[in-house]
Amino acid sequence: MNQVPVVLTTAPEQVDHMTASYARIPLAVRIPGRLIDQLPQRVTELLASTEWTFLVGGWSEPILAMLPESSRQAQLERELVIFRAAGIDRVAGFVAEGWDPALAALFVALGVNEIFVVWHDDPPLEPVLMDYIGDVVTIFPVGGTLSPLLKNPGSLNGEPVLPTELLGGKLERREPPIDRKWVNSIADDAEGGLLYRKMLRLAHRLPERMPPEATEWLESAQAGHWYKPGTDRHTAHSALAAARHRIDLGRRRPADWTRLSVLDWDADASDEVQIETPELSLVVDAEEGMVLYVDHKPSERSVSYLPGQAPWHIAQAMLGELPQRMTFALTGVEEDRGRVGVTMTSQGVEVGLTASRNSIELQYRITGNSGWQRLGPEISFAFSGSIRFRLDGSAWQTVGEPVALNGHRFRLEHGSEQVLVTALQPADFFLRPVTGGVIVWANWPLALSGAAEDVPPAAQLGVEYRMTVEITG
Repeated sequence: MNQVPVVLTTAPEQVDHMTASYARIPLAVRIPGRLIDQLPQRVTELLASTEWTFLVGGWSEPILAMLPESSRQAQLERELVIFRAAGIDRVAGFVAEGWDPALAALFVALGVNEIFVVWHDDPPLEPVLMDYIGDVVTIFPVGGTLSPLLKNPGSLNGEPVLPTELLGGKLERREPPIDRKWVNSIADDAEGGLLYRKMLRLAHRLPERMPPEATEWLESAQAGHWYKPGTDRHTAHSALAAARHRIDLGRRRPADWTRLSVLDWDADASDEVQIETPELSLVVDAEEGMVLYVDHKPSERSVSYLPGQAPWHIAQAMLGELPQRMTFALTGVEEDRGRVGVTMTSQGVEVGLTASRNSIELQYRITGNSGWQRLGPEISFAFSGSIRFRLDGSAWQTVGEPVALNGHRFRLEHGSEQVLVTALQPADFFLRPVTGGVIVWANWPLALSGAAEDVPPAAQLGVEYRMTVEITG
């Protein structure tokens, strides 16, 4: 039986071996652009002389359907440029996951009229013709007998031929089933959903002239494997922070610039607040009582992301022995002279969050008796290695186990990565080390809780507790 076998390569050594052993076999070979960039020159020079059809699916192996149109096109164009620079003109499209009919128009616009699509259920035995609102493409179903997926080209059965040798007769009109599994995967995975929303927000606001290094970082964060459940996404978060930083550097702005956006950032039918300063990028979700992420742009790293841990809790309260995360209503935003402020209210507490340059200030104002006994933020800090701390200028200690402290100024560091937490009133700090960083619950005992008989309630109202988090890299 005539076939167009498909081989997906994952390492330069594999491509090197294939050019030496299988160059004369008419395979359909997927070498992602990021991998071609890593090939020795002697191997790259051999590619154009092979009998292969080269599959184009996106520089960093993204799920194309999950990207904005501009990013889809950029990912494919970058691969096409590098193939053509290597003298390769026998190319076809490739979609391993997330087939959507609109992708047909995308490939046609780039001059690619044959698409290999992984077809999971009952793939046809022959190529099929697809018409998407006037854009006609030939689909080669991957995974069946027509285009089997091979790990080793030496194990193929059947007679391998070029795709064009199968296109002489009349083709059936048909299209692959739409694949939206990636949507459900992200919806069911809070960490994947957070990364996805960060990526989308950046990809939708790109300047016309993107710094090349910013493009590199953005496309790296768009790789499909980052959005699989259970993945440590620290590198992807850092890539997005790096992309934002490089874009910022390319713009002429005053030293104290800020940007505030109120929008439904995570598509949950309520507004969040996105804040940008020269040093920080963060999103406040008042309704959930969280700061969804904090990135430090000069050091191009995520400050808040720790795999398997929740984002920052704006206010964690204690009732008896049970800690509870407070939720709020967004009541106001303000932007003025290098500072961005957000105001939130909940039962018995008003919270103000202010960001400026590299600092985030949290202010808790008591407005009534909520019944809480303790109150303060629970915040996570990621570090690239072992962490040490000191309180109020005391000796440095290593964060190796949970510890409780009390004081005004609390510093964490690993090398140049530093965080300084300053409490206006003495606070209790509870440190809990986790993989990749530390979680800190900074809190105060509330004057109103359990004290109504000893202190007149009017004297309790309006009491404020303040804390500032300064981040350097």
